[in-house]
Amino acid sequence: MKSFTIHKLEDETYARLEDLARQERTSINKTAKKLLRRVLGVEDESAGERRRRFERFLGTWTEAQAAEFEEAVQVFGEIDEESWQ
Repeated sequence: MKSFTIHKLEDETYARLEDLARQERTSINKTAKKLLRRVLGVEDESAGERRRRFERFLGTWTEAQAAEFEEAVQVFGEIDEESWQ
């Protein structure tokens, strides 16, 4: 990754960048990078897009498989009171 400095940024431009960063509750640096990516057409992919890219490695369950798993591990949530005496 590269870094660069913007020299002699106009006060109004900086103030608007600062306002936007405050609204988004993020740093001025992150806000500036986000704006640059948007303007240059290289926006970050969404979390959903990232997940779809990795699903073949992560695997997914159907609703039936998830229900079967939940039923199988339900016993681990039970407490045997006699064992604790």
